[in-house]
Amino acid sequence: MAAGSSLETIWDGATPPWPTRLALDAASLLWRAGRALHRGLYQLGLRRRVRLPAVVVSIGNLAVGGVGKTPVAAWLAHGLRERGLRVMVLARGYRRAPGAALNDEGAWLAAREPQLRVVQAADRAAAARAALAQAPCDVILLDDGFQHERLARDLEVVLLDATAPFRNGRRLPRGPLRDPPAALARADWVVATRCERLAADALTRCKAELLRHAPHARFAALRFVIASLRRGGRRAAATALAGQPVVLCTGVGAPAQVRATAEALGARVVAELRHPDHHAFTVADLAAAHALAERHGATLLVTAKDAVKLDALAPDAAERYAVLEQEVEPVEGGAELLAAIVARASGGSTARISSSSP
Repeated sequence: MAAGSSLETIWDGATPPWPTRLALDAASLLWRAGRALHRGLYQLGLRRRVRLPAVVVSIGNLAVGGVGKTPVAAWLAHGLRERGLRVMVLARGYRRAPGAALNDEGAWLAAREPQLRVVQAADRAAAARAALAQAPCDVILLDDGFQHERLARDLEVVLLDATAPFRNGRRLPRGPLRDPPAALARADWVVATRCERLAADALTRCKAELLRHAPHARFAALRFVIASLRRGGRRAAATALAGQPVVLCTGVGAPAQVRATAEALGARVVAELRHPDHHAFTVADLAAAHALAERHGATLLVTAKDAVKLDALAPDAAERYAVLEQEVEPVEGGAELLAAIVARASGGSTARISSSSP
């Protein structure tokens, strides 16, 4: 946790001591070289991209950490299914439990959209082909797809946190970026998330900055809102947190954003337990979090993604914490983004990235 916290501080602009800086800069050079080689092999045709018999829409980002790809994928899938399209979400399934079909994000998606096909595998192309052989679909949402070179895609949708799109602007591990801002030139759509944190004039400046790097892309802006709080089978308005002490227990990529959300709802965060993203929670973890909340006379507060794992720990587990139930709401361009995907699915447009079957 300390190492991760130190990196987060550096990514937010702190200057590290020179030995650390040199080590991080050297590691960044290696990352850049590896990423350039990986992409270059496909650009030069030395590795062949796979074309699937469906419209593929990549939902990706430039940086590590949570930017809301999975909630946005759920929102898109719901909107596309309402328009009569058959949709699959395809992902690697990072840190899936041994033998499990889905990781925490996949399980959350499947629970939220029961009719949605969610497929996770390290070999995404092979998994998609096998799934499509069983039942065809119209649109494949490639979750975390911007750096996934093997699959050709018809639309490249790149998400960025509107509050800090590039942070310190450096590549891993000196900064959080997997690709530089210039890579946005490959995007068809640039989508700013967490726009609920910005005033209108700040969002206008953010839009201009993003489109400066992506002059040919279209723009959308989304906000995340907490629709309700869930405790077991009961729900309450999110306003119920106003003035209340809470203990946060998270295993997500952007825990600071969870805290900001709780505080925006008026909660007083008295303690936090931050676990790594995709953390496999245990009964002991839940007991420790519950004990900490009891010591503070506070509500134990978790995300919906973490609740998927916590709910399975004990018969009464879901009664021991409140869950932030998040919804995606478009601020700008949301309907147009959905319409663009529908148009691709209806018109059979060819991919922007050339492809061939192996």
